Amino acid sequence: MAASGDDTDPRARVVAGWDAHIAFALAYPGLYPARYPTSGPLPSQVEGSGALLRAGFDELEQAGALRPGITAALATNALRAALRGVAHAVAANPDNGDNDATSAVVRDALIHALVGDRAHNRLLADPAPDRARTRTMEQHP
Repeated sequence: MAASGDDTDPRARVVAGWDAHIAFALAYPGLYPARYPTSGPLPSQVEGSGALLRAGFDELEQAGALRPGITAALATNALRAALRGVAHAVAANPDNGDNDATSAVVRDALIHALVGDRAHNRLLADPAPDRARTRTMEQHP
């Protein structure tokens, strides 16, 4: 996953990687289908980027940033399938005025399904402050 201005936010990291991939498909609509074929073996560069994506999701899984029941393998497969589908669609019709909106809708829905929200991630990182706040609220309603 590509880094963004906020490397600590897993959603931002996924957004940055998604947007860079879609930008490539829009910038090179004739090349995209050759580089990312829909069937047959994938070029070695594509396999390499898949390994980087998986490593990024492995980090998120280890950090507890993925939603319950979502594994790094599932997140990688889901993101690759959705991303390639959108990228092929925009490359096939790069002048479609809805390309940006289509990409954003699919991207945001997928990220919501895979990555926990910031509050969830904060609780996983340090649940102690919330337990203390809960005890305080119980003692002083």
